[in-house]
Order: sequence, then C-alpha cells, then structure tokens
Amino acid sequence: MKNLMKGLVFGALGLSVLAQTTASTAATSANSTTTTAKSVLQKLKDSPFSMFGIVESSMRQTEIGEGNDVTNYLYLYPGYKLNDTISFRVVPSFRYNITGENQSEEEFDYQSVQARVYVKMLNEKDHGVRLTTQVRNYIYQGSTRGTSGYSSKHRIYPIFGKKLSNKWSLSVPMFAEFYNNNSHAFNAVKYNLFVSASTTYSINDKWSITQGIEYYDRKAKSQASKINDLYITPIDIGYSFNSNVSLNVSYGTTIMANNDGGATFANQPLKNGNIIASLFVNMF
Repeated sequence: MKNLMKGLVFGALGLSVLAQTTASTAATSANSTTTTAKSVLQKLKDSPFSMFGIVESSMRQTEIGEGNDVTNYLYLYPGYKLNDTISFRVVPSFRYNITGENQSEEEFDYQSVQARVYVKMLNEKDHGVRLTTQVRNYIYQGSTRGTSGYSSKHRIYPIFGKKLSNKWSLSVPMFAEFYNNNSHAFNAVKYNLFVSASTTYSINDKWSITQGIEYYDRKAKSQASKINDLYITPIDIGYSFNSNVSLNVSYGTTIMANNDGGATFANQPLKNGNIIASLFVNMF
C-alpha cells in the first residue's frame, strides 16, 4: 500500500508541475496590467481546448515470497471540441514500475500515444439512453513493441449509459480491438473483444460506489484457441474533492478463465486481485 501511495504521489506531483507551468506560462504571456493568470485560465476553459490528467496506480500480488508489483501510469488528455457531437484527444502515457524482491527495482518509461475521436450518437432526452462511440489508435514505443509483439492497435469503443434514478446509473461499455503484430509476435495478441456492465450509486455530491463485471475474449498468434476471462470489480469507491479533482480506489480480480476450450475458476481470486487507485485532475 505504501508503494501504491508512492505512485499516486509521484503522478500527482507531475500533474501539479504541469498545471503550475501552464498557469505560469499563461501569466507571463498575458498583459500584466489588464489580464491575470486566472482570467487566462478561464478563457482556456471557455475555449474548445481542454486538458486533464489521470494517475493510475495498480498493485497486484506476485509469487509467494516476492511481495507485490506496483505499476503506475500517468495519462495526459489534451483535447479539442469541434462541436457538440465530435471531439478529439491525443493521449500520451508514461509508466513507472516498482518490482522485484522488497520492491527494489524501479523503472520509468514512455509507454504509448493514442489518437482518439469521440462521437456522441444518442442522448437520454431524445433516445432514452446515452451512446458515445470512441475510435482509438494506439502507437507503442520501442521497448514495448519488443516485449509485447505488436507495434500498434486500433479500437472501436461504444459506451452506453443510462440514469436509472437520482442515485443509480448504469454503464455498458464494449470494444473490439485489433493489433498490428511485428517480428516479435510469436505469442502476441491478434485481437481482443470486451463487454462490461457496471452500476454506480451516488451517495451524495462527494461519494459514490461502483460495482462491475467484465468479459474478455482474445486470441494470440501462437494459440489455436481463444482465451476468455471473467473479471469482477466488487467495490470501487469514488470521492470528489471538488469539480476538478477526484479519487477512485477499487479492487478487482479474475474469477474465471477459459483456455483451450476448458473453463476453470481462478486460483485464489481474492488474494490475487488488483488494488487500483486513480487520481483525476482537470486543468482547463
């Protein structure tokens, strides 16, 4: 847990520095006699441009005696809103790993960049349900290409949503993604299909609780059969500090896997699950 918080603090400091740099640059470039950094930031918020960041820290149990692995990701989301229907984002991601016995090994690297298109297709007022479809294109950096066996992937990602009551809401995301394998692709994933359903209960303006289930269907290049996983998130607690900063802490685990045609329950799913903490910071 200490390393989980270490990862969040590491990422939060990065977001803080970026936010302060943005504000400082705005203040320097503005006319100091007529415009303050606050007004420049407000103009950015009112413009078609936007920016937020997410720090995600995941801790999982490793082999007996080796402790836990902690992986931290920093995602940046600069975006542009074309109109009320279509928007774009470019999403670079960075990884900070803490592994090895007693978490003695640390590694920081640039992971990938995504180009995203968001299209709002349905809304609850006119259609009874929300639907936003994303088209994502991922480009991976050199070392990831060597270890994963793919250089890029492409995802079609529709997300359905509906407000069930003043407190309850439902989300049903699904995607199909396809990988561009490279010369290291002996055991690389060829495609991955995903469908999920989750419900969120809003306790008040600050706190929320989410529960969900996810199903994965994927195929690797070297395998004759597909691999299916059933993953559950029995608890995800969210807290909003204000309109710009929020934190989610969740626990999830694979409860069933299907490999080579045989479905089996996961070994010690409670012990071998993942604790994930995500910090969201909106900049403008």
